[in-house]
Amino acid sequence: MSFISDTEKSQFQAAYKVFFDTFKEDIVIHRRGKVQVVDVNISQLFGYEEPSAYGAGTYQNEPNHTYEIQNETFKGLVIYSSSQGHRNTSDFTYAEEIGANLIDGEIVIKVEEDCRKYLIDAKVERVDVGNKSYKLASKDSQVHKVITGYYFFKLEESK
Repeated sequence: MSFISDTEKSQFQAAYKVFFDTFKEDIVIHRRGKVQVVDVNISQLFGYEEPSAYGAGTYQNEPNHTYEIQNETFKGLVIYSSSQGHRNTSDFTYAEEIGANLIDGEIVIKVEEDCRKYLIDAKVERVDVGNKSYKLASKDSQVHKVITGYYFFKLEESK
């Protein structure tokens, strides 16, 4: 038996979604880019040079790869430390406790499942929030059991 019925849980979930949508900010996540080899330049490999190329001077190799940038923008709540001069996204006790435990240059982001998957599925190079860049400082943790689908990540400011 549960203290909170399924109907009440869904009402809490719907109310929290409205809260999340009201205070969310843009969070840009940059993953390590993908390098794709387009064409193997055989003249670079020893023993595969054309005979007419011997003594013809220096070669200027054409690029044979592409670099595909990997980034995506998500929405999330940002909790700053109490000393950073930002007002937290809410006044409820949990956010205030988190903010009190952060040192300067650290923030916590609360994101939904799609952003969580993007953060944990590949190597993240940096996370941009506002006009600052951060690096991941923790793995994800679920907020609590009543309102599901939201996860915390701690970030450290990149210098």
